[in-house]
Amino acid sequence: RRKKKEELLEEAMEARLPFAQWNGPTIVAWLELWVGMPAWYVAACRANVKSGAIMAALSEQEIQREIGISNPLHRLKLRLAIQEMVALTAPTPTPRPNTSRLAFGDMD
Repeated sequence: RRKKKEELLEEAMEARLPFAQWNGPTIVAWLELWVGMPAWYVAACRANVKSGAIMAALSEQEIQREIGISNPLHRLKLRLAIQEMVALTAPTPTPRPNTSRLAFGDMD
């Protein structure tokens, strides 16, 4: 059974999977449900973008050429959405105990 778009996106978010590790179907679901991209852009992404790592690494020229987003505002919307999702899914570093404390003596 093929997973529904909502399930793909929900699973990636619940698993705290970094955006770069998302697969093609999850990226397509994200574009449709979260970003609200038109169907023709989504179809071009389905054909050309196979992972979140690829999506995050696309240059402005590649977004225009490979996905066909010629409108600069649409490209900006996509770039901002990518940045947002990369930040939201970035692994949170585990706090390390501060073991290297400097001791300062009296200055007189």
